[in-house]
Amino acid sequence: MPSPAAKIMAFINKKIVVIGGGNGIYNLLLGLSQYPVQLSSIVSTLDDGGSAGIIRKEYHTIAVGDLRRSIVGLSSLPKDLKEIIQHRFDAGFLKGHSLGNLIILAALQQDKDINKVFQIKGKVIPVTLESAHLCAKLENNQVIEGETNIDIPKHDSHLKIKEIFIKPKVQAHIKAIRAIKKADVIILGPGDLYTSVIPNLLVNGISESIKKSRAQKIFVCNLQNKLGETDNFYPADFVLEIEKYLGKDSLDYVVLPDKKIADKKNPRNHDPKKISELILKLIKHGTSKLEKPILVLDFDDTLFNTHHLKELHPDYKDNPKKTYHLNYQSLVFPDALKFLQQSNYKKFILSHAPKQYLSYQKNKIKKSGIAHHFQKIHITHKSDKVAEMEKIIKKNPYSDIYFVDDKIEPLESVKKIFPQIKTIKIRRFGHQEKANSRYIDLEIESLFPLFSM
Repeated sequence: MPSPAAKIMAFINKKIVVIGGGNGIYNLLLGLSQYPVQLSSIVSTLDDGGSAGIIRKEYHTIAVGDLRRSIVGLSSLPKDLKEIIQHRFDAGFLKGHSLGNLIILAALQQDKDINKVFQIKGKVIPVTLESAHLCAKLENNQVIEGETNIDIPKHDSHLKIKEIFIKPKVQAHIKAIRAIKKADVIILGPGDLYTSVIPNLLVNGISESIKKSRAQKIFVCNLQNKLGETDNFYPADFVLEIEKYLGKDSLDYVVLPDKKIADKKNPRNHDPKKISELILKLIKHGTSKLEKPILVLDFDDTLFNTHHLKELHPDYKDNPKKTYHLNYQSLVFPDALKFLQQSNYKKFILSHAPKQYLSYQKNKIKKSGIAHHFQKIHITHKSDKVAEMEKIIKKNPYSDIYFVDDKIEPLESVKKIFPQIKTIKIRRFGHQEKANSRYIDLEIESLFPLFSM
């Protein structure tokens, strides 16, 4: 039975962008945040009702209500504090206002980064920083203005929505465009089709960036239809509407309404755990269709027990001849050897040694008896390993590349230059590392289910 760590290996450091608004993406973010993925939530800012509407009108700003929901979904603040942020006043001059909305307004006015203010695990990004209003043209050509009037219809709710648009036209937040460009996976929804999901696609730059992206694109249908918006809709109707604004054949997967992924207490909402597990299965299925991944592994203290060698001969670097009598093969970690024997994917060693020790490092690797498992052995005298990694990337442009090391410093130096690389830290001797590291310590056995055949 694979360990919990093993089950998540296929998703480590995946950049997932969720686009929508309301409670729908809140539940999805809540579930996905339990996995070691990099989450960004691009949130609709066109609401004009309730507390958000009052704030928009009084302060001439964007709607902050949907931002608040995503913030709570991804915040690492204590539970009690998140509940206070969600608190809504029921009397006095603050009646109807959520405390979180007021704090976000203050942060925007002071040009503060809301992700730092609320200690977000990931990023929450308003789709635009410009004010605009949502409009719907009905099948009788009547135009309904305002997100609230579309969401809670005062008109004949049996009239279908013919077209949705915003006025005036506004530009996407540059951070939203950047997140989409870097994404491995883009998820639309769940959320009300015309008031939470599609409004984001109407902002200049969003649809265009999604179309150009090579990320997997997933649309999550709502579990129930919405009166005045999607009543009598079939799943195909949802997809056709998305394609109207995003382009034909733009989606890779559609998650259909299913009671199995519904919250038992509130069947209208997705269960955070179940919907996130389903999404991750789709991601794994999609990435399995790519070329076989490449494993780039550090040598010392990742594959080879240099720590023990140092205990036997503290001066092994300056006097390598003293160690030549040793059985180098016995110093290869048994779990690493088993992993190398079971994995049939392309593998490279990326090792570092000071210039004066390069020949000894080559000899050490040769005597370890594992060189035949590798496509090529890269040894660099530079501490950052970046230049050698670039050679591997250029020769394998279409492969997923995983870099495995026992120290954070080389992982971060490579990741900074090549953000597309998946980086994995292997637990060996508890090196002193940076506090609050985003890397997760894994035993090497956790790699077996992903790379073994």
